[in-house]
Amino acid sequence: MQSKIRRPSYRLPATIETEVERAMSALRVWWSAAIDYDWVVSYHRTHPVLRAAPYLIASTCALIAVVGALSLASSRGEVAPYASWILVGVAVLSTTIGLWWLRGEMPTRTQSRWFVAVGDSSIAAMLLSLPPSPISVALGMLFAPMGNYTNVFHGPRAFAVHHVLSMGVVLVLFVRAIVSEPEETLTAITTSIAVTVVLFAASPLNHFFFDTLRQDAARSYFDHLTGLRNRRGLFAAVHALLQRPKTGESPNSCCVSAICIDLDSCKAVNDQFGHATGDDVLRETAGRILHLCGDEAVGARLGGEEFVVILVSEPDRASQLACALLAAIYDVRDRAPVSASIGVASASIQDFESDVDMAGTVRALIDVADDAMYEAKRRGGNRIAHAP
Repeated sequence: MQSKIRRPSYRLPATIETEVERAMSALRVWWSAAIDYDWVVSYHRTHPVLRAAPYLIASTCALIAVVGALSLASSRGEVAPYASWILVGVAVLSTTIGLWWLRGEMPTRTQSRWFVAVGDSSIAAMLLSLPPSPISVALGMLFAPMGNYTNVFHGPRAFAVHHVLSMGVVLVLFVRAIVSEPEETLTAITTSIAVTVVLFAASPLNHFFFDTLRQDAARSYFDHLTGLRNRRGLFAAVHALLQRPKTGESPNSCCVSAICIDLDSCKAVNDQFGHATGDDVLRETAGRILHLCGDEAVGARLGGEEFVVILVSEPDRASQLACALLAAIYDVRDRAPVSASIGVASASIQDFESDVDMAGTVRALIDVADDAMYEAKRRGGNRIAHAP
């Protein structure tokens, strides 16, 4: 009997298969990533330079309007009547949107999405209304500012839609240019390559750069041990907290309260049980603070075994939350039970709304609550002290 010939099975080397799987996994993670738009906007609000972004966007809209007007003026007699109306409409729309951005405020998530959709559509309509030429291909670079905006404020899916649209429009412009002006084929090819480098190479690179930068910035707002916010993240969160509408509260009675918390005898825990147990105590305390804060307050770790909670509400609510925190932190069932000394200080919300240096006002309020906390510690700890 003839032996059965076994055909070799061709497979990729294990190392290559592993790298492909990793690449596909990274791609799936990237595609499903969601951008916290509210956090990005809050991040921009906390930086003086980034707060100028609305005015820069308004300037870009104005320049696009100028390009539309100049294109219409230079192409007089070469465009169809409907195309002229499209160019006029884009110029007027860009000017209107630019004036809207001059308010100096960032839009809501829905408004931002509409801005991207209207901006991309307007640029595409303007470019497709111009007479076929290498110049119209070069103007495809107008998609770049919108791509950068989408990179910063929206996720990969919005970026992918923008990118497919912009490259598709540039491809149509290139085909029209070489069909209508064959003698300018070389110029059209050169121009399209330059535009492709800007849109296809620079935009994705910016996207991954901004995505990495955004993740690093988000991590820099949180304490690595407890998961609570650090000082930097606290001020950004308080700014967002102050922007929320105060429903059901009297503006005259609403106030901002700081609750400073310092664990008692934490050094003794480290000496008796070791630093690993001390870290567990900090994490457990942070979890209890986070649970009690909910959505109405912001908790942060200031350093060591000191925490702070910022609350915007009626004055009595701060006292109630402080009592709840004092009761929750000490639990006899813990391996190393610790109590806390708590200081509470409150200020009228008008002091924050009228103060341009919100972070400085928050620091001053925390300092007052910190003094009250040390007063509670001097009285023996495991108690609450209220600042005058």
